[in-house]
Amino acid sequence: MTETPELSAGEGDLAAVHAAWWEAAARGDQPAVRSRCEALAAAFAADPGADRAWAQLPAAQWAAETTGLPGYASLYNAALPARLATSVASAGGPDVPTDVPGAWAARLDPGVTAEQRAAVDEHLEARLQAWREDRGIDAPPESSGPETATAFPPGFMPALTRLRQAALAVPPRASSSGGAAAVEVEPSPPRPLGELLDRLFELEDLEWRRPVTQKQVDRLEAFLGGPLPADYRAFLDRANGSMDREFAGAHEVAADARELLEYAEEELADVADPAAERARFTNDDDSGRVAPGGFVRGWLPIYDHGTGAFVILDCAPGPAGERGQILEYGEGETRVTHPDFRSWLQDHVEDLEP
Repeated sequence: MTETPELSAGEGDLAAVHAAWWEAAARGDQPAVRSRCEALAAAFAADPGADRAWAQLPAAQWAAETTGLPGYASLYNAALPARLATSVASAGGPDVPTDVPGAWAARLDPGVTAEQRAAVDEHLEARLQAWREDRGIDAPPESSGPETATAFPPGFMPALTRLRQAALAVPPRASSSGGAAAVEVEPSPPRPLGELLDRLFELEDLEWRRPVTQKQVDRLEAFLGGPLPADYRAFLDRANGSMDREFAGAHEVAADARELLEYAEEELADVADPAAERARFTNDDDSGRVAPGGFVRGWLPIYDHGTGAFVILDCAPGPAGERGQILEYGEGETRVTHPDFRSWLQDHVEDLEP
């Protein structure tokens, strides 16, 4: 597509660019946000060092996440480490509250805690609501179906790879709540799944969706090519994810998986032997429990840490693995953390319990 003038390096007023991202997201105009994301990706592909493109990346990441474009949101989140996130231009202007660009950057800093990022997101949401009220604009309805696949422009994936390699290396934080370097946990005495689900909905301060419909399950299982593990299906029967996308709904799981798979395949597009290259990308210390590859068909991102890392329900394990095992996916190797969704949920609930 044709690059918009305001995305060109060295042209346009950054405050106006930020205002365009802000208004498109505030109005829930997903096509406009997608179009701008595509133009920004094309700008990176043409010039990976373009300061103008880097300066608006935090706004682009937030707008993509706000309007339900997980592919771009995850890619831009991973592309912008702390040093770059905190050094981008912070132009506000009459159409964007002056503190918003700084908040866009702060939420991408890998050093912030989940609680700090949640506070930033609450602040941004309050700003959005006030902006809409001032203009008499209703909040956009939630998307009711899976998103179409992201079409990345030629040259974008190699450019993004070069950018990430050149950027400041930020070591992943190893913790039980997020980070690709999480270690496998020792199982505690098992608790009944029904009890764990009751405790989850009691303890998590989230807005839960209605239970999944059979039609939504059928679509997800058609994408997966087989039935969902029973313990995860039991969760969906109670709530089809959370409104803030922390727990993904059935349609979001499929959309996220499609875009992450497309991203992984794009990185192999210029390789002479993609199958051999994929086989060399080992996971879980080459234990055989996890299939090789940057992202594997049959992996379902069911929980988003908000840091570029996901909890994966693995429905396509390696020869030594078990279908339905839980993986931690992010920077570096993908690793097994739990044998099934129930055991992961138990650890999650026990982290919440006083």
